[in-house]
Amino acid sequence: MNTSFSYQLRVAACDRCGAPLEVNVAGGSFECRYCHAQNQIALRDEGLLAPPRQPVPEHERVARLRMQDGRPLLPPPSITHLMPAGRLEEWKVEEAIAVWNSARQELRAQPGSYDAAERIVFLSMVLVQHFSEGKEDKLRQRALLEGALDVVKLPRHRQIVRGFLARAAVRENDIQAAEAWLAPCDPASDDLQSDSAYRFTRAFIDTATGNFQRVLQVLGQNAQEVPIEDASDDVCAVFRANAWEKMGRADLAVHLLRERMGAGGGSGRQTIERVVHRYAQWHLCAMSYPQAAAGYAHIASEKAAQHVSGGIHKVFFPLGVLMAVVGALCLAAVPLGFLALDMGIEGFMGFGITGGTFLFMGLIFGGIGYAMKKSAEKAAWLRMHGVAGTGVVRDVSPTGVSINHVPQLRYTLEIRIPTRAPYNASTTALGRRADIGASIAVRVHPQNPNDFIMELD
Repeated sequence: MNTSFSYQLRVAACDRCGAPLEVNVAGGSFECRYCHAQNQIALRDEGLLAPPRQPVPEHERVARLRMQDGRPLLPPPSITHLMPAGRLEEWKVEEAIAVWNSARQELRAQPGSYDAAERIVFLSMVLVQHFSEGKEDKLRQRALLEGALDVVKLPRHRQIVRGFLARAAVRENDIQAAEAWLAPCDPASDDLQSDSAYRFTRAFIDTATGNFQRVLQVLGQNAQEVPIEDASDDVCAVFRANAWEKMGRADLAVHLLRERMGAGGGSGRQTIERVVHRYAQWHLCAMSYPQAAAGYAHIASEKAAQHVSGGIHKVFFPLGVLMAVVGALCLAAVPLGFLALDMGIEGFMGFGITGGTFLFMGLIFGGIGYAMKKSAEKAAWLRMHGVAGTGVVRDVSPTGVSINHVPQLRYTLEIRIPTRAPYNASTTALGRRADIGASIAVRVHPQNPNDFIMELD
């Protein structure tokens, strides 16, 4: 039975209206049944993506790949305006599709246009992500990916797109199609993006089929063994840990997940959580993920409190209490000393001034410390129990307060959580933690959406 991503099918996007249409596998001309435009499509390119080259020792190839690691996946400069906050907004989708189609037409006229190829591949990935959310439009996803595959020529671009098609086939439980999409791909590329696309896809297929030994062979036994591009680090960490758990090493899986949770930041932890829940049918890290998440959340809550107060409340509050007690004792001792001891007026005034000063300063230090202590406790609670979401920094301004010469800044973010429409809210943090336009993981109070913290650990 054919699925939306079967290799025996061919899907194309109409040149005029962009509608996804099933067409002849052999290519040729076809009419769009929606706008009746005439379209032409070439035969699918089945050529191998491994270019002729001299054999290279594996350790040398891995060293070359490692030199390319540590670089985030960024959109080509010509399309950054479509994703000003790092994601494609609903109101920009039609424009993104138009730019995608323009890049396709440019590549048909100038097959060697590198810029157009970069645009269409990146937009294909972004649009496929968009059409996989909510009411999933699989035929549209297929048309975007296969439309890009029909016009790009570089092995790296073709391998990335074939990887997307193969993984989509796996999600349809069509393993035969997934293997067919992956078959021409290069398993030994010295380009990190190409190599990561192959490794991620191979591990994806093998996870679905239960070949966990091969998952570890392709992804490495730990995060250091094989370099993976930054954009795939988090999802590959889940498949690696899951393979260890399924092979009886849940302890190692917990360790690897906690390691990645610390290295990947708030957005990385949210990616890990999404992967685990999206592929619930595979029971990914069923034992190890809850343990790793709970253990890391405890550590992260302490860090969240530290970011709010700088740890000053641990000094200010007890010091304030101590000073207030000393001051109160001094003041209480004044009448006793005046009556029972012959202190004289100088001693009386000295005790009074000392006691008053200590009491006054104690109340100030204690009050500041108490307020900071409550803020730190709230931040720790939100980190443990808050609703996970994302925030885009819209404004950063000083509050006029500094702690240990570190300025406290007010951040205004556009918050996005699953339970409501985007909205703006503000919070404070010590130091410059993010720039305007940056996307940050946040934790939002379940009952008070204006109460949130930024995941800065």
